[in-house]
Amino acid sequence: MNKSVHTVLLPLLISNYVFGLKIVQLSTGHLRPWFGLIYILLLWLIYYCLRAHIIITYFDSNVYVIFIGLPDLTVQLSVLFGMYHNKKFKNCLKKLAIVDTTLENLGIITNYRPLRKQIIWTVLGWFVIAISANNMHIIFIKKVMDFNAMTAIYVSYVMNHCFHINLLEDLTIMSIIGYVGLKFDQINEQLRNMAYNNKYGMTQTWDNTVLNVRQRQFAKNSSNKWTIWTIIQLHLELRKISRELDSIFGVQMTFKMGYYFICLTIDLNNVYNVIFNRSYTNCIVLYSILVILWFSHNIMKLLIINLVCEKVSNQANSTKNFLYKISQAMNDVETCENISQLLLHIKQSPLRFYGIGLFQFGYKFIYVFVSSIGTVVVILIQTYTQSKILFKDI
Repeated sequence: MNKSVHTVLLPLLISNYVFGLKIVQLSTGHLRPWFGLIYILLLWLIYYCLRAHIIITYFDSNVYVIFIGLPDLTVQLSVLFGMYHNKKFKNCLKKLAIVDTTLENLGIITNYRPLRKQIIWTVLGWFVIAISANNMHIIFIKKVMDFNAMTAIYVSYVMNHCFHINLLEDLTIMSIIGYVGLKFDQINEQLRNMAYNNKYGMTQTWDNTVLNVRQRQFAKNSSNKWTIWTIIQLHLELRKISRELDSIFGVQMTFKMGYYFICLTIDLNNVYNVIFNRSYTNCIVLYSILVILWFSHNIMKLLIINLVCEKVSNQANSTKNFLYKISQAMNDVETCENISQLLLHIKQSPLRFYGIGLFQFGYKFIYVFVSSIGTVVVILIQTYTQSKILFKDI
């Protein structure tokens, strides 16, 4: 039953499974989930052994350990909540598959081939970004820390692993919520067509006899009544799925926002150091490229989740505009009452994605986020400037 949506998301789900984020059951069987759990535990055990070896052998900086510990915390939260909500996540995919089947019964066909290609390109793009960032980091630490090539590759790929895994999970969340938004779009398109047909039908009634008009209107209203009732149920089900996805990913997304706040603040501080302090003067160009690369990387992760959440919220809430137009042209009392109840539900409880009730993802959060980062950066610059003047006077 869940072949459609599962087929579209399969490249991302396999990537999540390979890198130890989620348990993916590719075939039926009782041993598969246990095998996936053992695989994830062994994978992360090996990774932390390698990372502990690198920290003990090559680094002696508590600040550096804390900095790489932040993405580790978000990744491990994602792994734990992925295991905890594994059954709930599978149920969401099954419900999305039922929505797909119902839409097909309404004559709304989804072309899954371009969607699958888009997911494949998303995975390939993530892979290219990860390889490019690691290669730049390899060149940088070879020059700064005087590592040989194999040591630089080993250190860079292990230490940056969780940074890239965070982006992979963000892309997964974006794709799943975006797929729900596609279903809202298809429902809105169907309602738009119905509203247009109703308007067109009303303008043509003057050219026909009264008997033929009444017969056609009766058949049309009966069909529209069933279609609208089905669309209302689909809309309510999609809202329910969206809130379940919010409960599955809400904690991880909230911690990610805090982590991205710290990362972007550090990135802007590094940009300031590059411009005014001339840090790493022996390889200033390479360091500048690396700072800009990580800054763009973190900005992209911030925007991915918030823009998709804002878009899907608007798609879900815009359904009321089409329903209102249809209700003006409908003569069936029961159908108008059902539409009115849904309109009231949308108005009183608009679809929103929240970070465990603390804030709402979307444009407003981006604005507050950027304002907060700007405030912190200004404070850091003022503190640094005052301390520099103080030491100069001394």
